Amino acid sequence: MDKVLLHNCAFEVHVGTTRKERAKKQRIEMDVTLFADIKIAGSSDELKDTVCYSDVHKAIHTFLESRHFVLIETIAENCAALVLKEFSVQMITIQVRKPAALKKQGVEYSGVEITRT
Repeated sequence: MDKVLLHNCAFEVHVGTTRKERAKKQRIEMDVTLFADIKIAGSSDELKDTVCYSDVHKAIHTFLESRHFVLIETIAENCAALVLKEFSVQMITIQVRKPAALKKQGVEYSGVEITRT
């Protein structure tokens, strides 16, 4: 199956396990892999024949900026559901990373990765 990739998308979101942590937006990073048949687009050279990664990014950004989340797991699930509903993809893998979560402990990032159909 073909893939459309959005690598290292950065968003500022309200996320955290405490109210204090959610009060200020934090940076999350996201990799999105969209599984779709893009063979026709490869031949036609027409945007209408593929998944527009700009539109996917915009939809995720719009969704994230207006909400508060406790868990990055919830971010991953909700974004996957949104993309599967709104775009012509058969499957999606999303990795959500929170770089600042364990920075003091020397951890580059903590994160989750899900795959949904």
